[in-house]
Amino acid sequence: MEFLDDFDERLAKEGPPSVFTLNYEGCLQFDLLRSRDIARQNPNAKRHEWCHCVYVDHETLWPQYVLCTSPELCQRHERASIFRFESYAEAILYMEEKKQVVYEKNRLC
Repeated sequence: MEFLDDFDERLAKEGPPSVFTLNYEGCLQFDLLRSRDIARQNPNAKRHEWCHCVYVDHETLWPQYVLCTSPELCQRHERASIFRFESYAEAILYMEEKKQVVYEKNRLC
């Protein structure tokens, strides 16, 4: 698990409850828009603890790895199902399996 830069890593370790997503190079970076969106849906998020999650969009079924820095941010999302894992590796494996399902479904269309 690698952060884009020192700023993102520091924000994940010391900042307010936030969401970090993988960029095109596979590095974690702070996701301002998703952080605001999920914080509005879970306004009581205060506890600081890293949570390895996969968000699965309700409409497209597309999975995305998300590092949430508060367990309260893993409780509900209006447009996605949230799956929480013990480790980064477990979350990535689950995400890759879900992506294969989406690829297969679209290949057959």
